[in-house]
Amino acid sequence: MGLRALWKNLFRDRDPLGPVEFELELNPRNNPVQLVLLNDDKTPMDFVVKILTCYLGQERQPAMEKMLAIHTKGEAEVAVLERGQAARLICQIELESRKRGYPLICEARPL
Repeated sequence: MGLRALWKNLFRDRDPLGPVEFELELNPRNNPVQLVLLNDDKTPMDFVVKILTCYLGQERQPAMEKMLAIHTKGEAEVAVLERGQAARLICQIELESRKRGYPLICEARPL
């Protein structure tokens, strides 16, 4: 079973916000990708700061500045990672968001 199918099966019945789409295709060469957080109208700013500090290891002040960039620009690059590492972080971040009822979206984009 592929990662996309596994992700959909894990959250098919549990996600109160609907199915989560996972678009990152895993590449055996592990090319680096940009990890991007998207702004939405429901996720609290302090939760975004928590994600940046807990999952991405940022200090609080830079995390607050990044959160404001996400809020004002609609999205912001938060890290550059190998594809596999990005896939794991996307799963962790979106799982944590859904557990709390927030629609926060994290994407991986090619450099």
